[in-house]
Amino acid sequence: MSLTYEELEEMLEDLFETIRNEALRLNRAGDINLFKSKYNIQSAQSETPFEENAKILIIGVESGTMKNKDIAGIFKKYGLSGRYDVVSYKDATNYDISILENNTKYSDIFIGPVPHSMKGMGNKSSGLDKLINDTEGRYPHVIRLRNKAKELHLSKESLKNALSESKLLQYIS
Repeated sequence: MSLTYEELEEMLEDLFETIRNEALRLNRAGDINLFKSKYNIQSAQSETPFEENAKILIIGVESGTMKNKDIAGIFKKYGLSGRYDVVSYKDATNYDISILENNTKYSDIFIGPVPHSMKGMGNKSSGLDKLINDTEGRYPHVIRLRNKAKELHLSKESLKNALSESKLLQYIS
């Protein structure tokens, strides 16, 4: 049996898309070496699942909890000046979290208090649930910002704790 040229092209396009998605998923999970080994790929490229100039995304900054200058100061103290973006609590509802899928612009996502419903959460019960439980290596490393009572809360202490666990800080250290 042989395929027509068009059938063969369609089959190859599907195969390439499957391989591409597998590479993206394994790369995000930090298991790109499994992919490289499976396909006998040898390269000198970076082993990190994010860009060299990656940032940390902080979602759920409430007005009145922390000032931008405090966040900037903490990041500066950790040697990460300007290496963060902020999505306020108010803006989180309209922030499409699906754009974070296979995104290498961010090494980590810090989640503070966020609205239950967010754009791009699909059939998940919340945006937080989507980012935490629907990852399969597709999203940057997620860290919940919590207070001592284990509630989602952005504070100087929770931000410092999250930074100490971040992939970005591990990368630059």
